[in-house]
Amino acid sequence: MRKTYIIITLFLTSLTTFSQSLKSKDDVFAQLMVNPGDTILWESYMGKTWNTMTIFEKEQCETLSERLSSKLKEQLTQIEKEKQESFTDNFDAEADSIEMTAEKLLQNDILAQERELQKQAKEAADASIAELKELSQNLKANLPIIEDMIQSKTSELGITYQKYNSENSEEIIAWLKNYGQQIYKKTYSSIVEKGN
Repeated sequence: MRKTYIIITLFLTSLTTFSQSLKSKDDVFAQLMVNPGDTILWESYMGKTWNTMTIFEKEQCETLSERLSSKLKEQLTQIEKEKQESFTDNFDAEADSIEMTAEKLLQNDILAQERELQKQAKEAADASIAELKELSQNLKANLPIIEDMIQSKTSELGITYQKYNSENSEEIIAWLKNYGQQIYKKTYSSIVEKGN
């Protein structure tokens, strides 16, 4: 029983650490808005080197980098179009104005939107596994409820479900952890995708 409690505690700690890694760091994120492909900035943002990131973390960085690059291009294209319509003889002053306007727009409007979207996605993802975390405190008594809940959530999110096929508590915990992470990831990414 003590071993099961320790394993469940490790499971909950890993999920908490995973969710905390998604918190934004404003100063680094502001720099990423202007230079989304910079892996050094992503390492600073995630708080770990690229080689130590999980596949999911790398996918998140790459997806967000693509979105930020796309938004940066859209904003700069729009700004450039507007500036071309009122282009003056002073090209240098106009170019500086375009760059300053782009940075201001990106850091104010888009940064605020991205922060809010990430906050909503994280809150939804946390909520999606909150009851599973609570029920896993007494895995033996709550396993049928947990199983029904996972089956329901995976069905809602389009995740392939397989019933656990072991009575070994470590294998059941691994099964629970796997589905907890999948539900968290899918909930988070679906909110982010809807926000775009």
